[in-house]
Amino acid sequence: MISKSQKEKCSAKMVTSS
Repeated sequence: MISKSQKEKCSAKMVTSS
């Protein structure tokens, strides 16, 4: 199960990577 915080972190990482 992925936590909301972890999901947000992943999203932020993707945006930064982009």
